[in-house]
Amino acid sequence: MFEKEVTVAILSPQESLLGFLHPNLVEITETNELYQVRSIEITHPLLDENNTDLSKYDNLLIPGNKVWRSENCDGVPCLYVMVGEKVYDFINNNVKIYAEEVAIELSQNQVFRSTAFAWVVNSAFLTTYCGDLFTPGTIDGPSTETDFSGALTPMAILRLIESSIAGEFNFRYIEESGKIARYIDWRVKIGSVHTTPIELGYNALNIVLKINEADTRIAAAPKGTPDDANVDAFHQAMAAFAAVEFKSTTTIPLYVTKDESGNPINGPLAAPPYNKPAGQNYVECQNQTELTASYQRIYKQPKVSYGTFPRIYTFDTSETNIYNLYWACVVNIKQYLQPEVTITCNVIDIDKLTGGAAEHYNVGDTVYVRLPGRTTPITARVMKTTKNPREPQNDTIEIGNYKINFMKDFYKSYYKSSGAITI
Repeated sequence: MFEKEVTVAILSPQESLLGFLHPNLVEITETNELYQVRSIEITHPLLDENNTDLSKYDNLLIPGNKVWRSENCDGVPCLYVMVGEKVYDFINNNVKIYAEEVAIELSQNQVFRSTAFAWVVNSAFLTTYCGDLFTPGTIDGPSTETDFSGALTPMAILRLIESSIAGEFNFRYIEESGKIARYIDWRVKIGSVHTTPIELGYNALNIVLKINEADTRIAAAPKGTPDDANVDAFHQAMAAFAAVEFKSTTTIPLYVTKDESGNPINGPLAAPPYNKPAGQNYVECQNQTELTASYQRIYKQPKVSYGTFPRIYTFDTSETNIYNLYWACVVNIKQYLQPEVTITCNVIDIDKLTGGAAEHYNVGDTVYVRLPGRTTPITARVMKTTKNPREPQNDTIEIGNYKINFMKDFYKSYYKSSGAITI
């Protein structure tokens, strides 16, 4: 049904073959980012070099239709759905449309609600929440239970589990008997390991290192504006949170939910990672091994007095339970504690350019980067890729520090000789 030599197949919403885009004229840019669905931008001319009308291809590019790539730039099959926007450029005589991996429909197809979700990822779990759109595939990730109270789409459930447990979901598409089978895997970590370092002058045209501390915070505090009906409850909750003391030597509920009657239900007990003194309306990280940023504190003006404040991340919340407020602060501290470190590489696959087997650098892969002037490579993960099947020499990959302690490795490898940082 789907010929491998054809670049792009267009399917109906029911996944019947409608036709193919012009294999010599269509342009595709593929973008993939860790913990996001894959996306593509399709550009197709409205006229060819002989001014022949190509509107028959334009008629295939309709939101809701699907795009089948039997092998995308990552070297794997992928099914996309066109979601817009569709843009006509009458100067350059082309049309563009944006499509996302069909897994995006898991965020739009239904909502599940519970006062006490208890998730363990297995085949039954995936069938319950994703079975209408995906079949359970390989399941060898962690089986730790995740608990939550609320209303969520299937995709939101998957992302919440990923952020709570050190495991990752992967979507796969395979042509089977003239139809496209969809699978969802649960792995400890997606991606492969590249043992050949990325190095300027060898397999990378350029390497750009960015360190951004604009959003770095070492403390977190709830904030918000009460509505007219809940002014008293809001201020009582904020006052109670400020007054309470939490010590890492004790245990507190990891979360508190409510039953249908509104009665509180305590979750399992856990030790608070950070102390919170009574009378303080924020939570601060005191763990020195986690404090790697340079800009951590705000200093009072010396003319008036001496002293400092931690840089505080403030977040809006409707939560009123002191335990849930504490853990919400912890989540935000963990998210904003370390600087954002990004390495963008324009990687050249020499083997692929010379007709050999391609070495695909894909999202989730573990790579080694040898920065200029350093002999010790940095280990990190590919966070984002941008690829064009017609211009593999221009493929870019972004390497970041999500879910790994990239900063400590970075400082060890890059700044160790300066003597400024000791780890």
